[in-house]
Amino acid sequence: MNLALLLNNPELAASVRIETTVQDLLAFADILLNRSKKDATEAALIAKTERYLSQQDVCEMLGVCLATLWHWKKKCYLVPKKVGGKVRYKLSDVTRILNDK
Repeated sequence: MNLALLLNNPELAASVRIETTVQDLLAFADILLNRSKKDATEAALIAKTERYLSQQDVCEMLGVCLATLWHWKKKCYLVPKKVGGKVRYKLSDVTRILNDK
């Protein structure tokens, strides 16, 4: 039986009993840990390759003022991140806006 089917169908899962060995559980745990490590490594690589820009840089690139950035933040159009206690914008987000224009 497919475990995904059990997970997506609670009524069916309530009536199913599964027997497994300790070795199978350990192997499953290893699979989950390796997947988690891989996901964390990929996320770290993405974070390292992302460039963050200051408010002034973004204003110059987009030809807008600080008030516009504030309005865009409130509308969730361009949301800044706090990096080291400073307001920064992802270059990929700014590039998306430039490409939309």
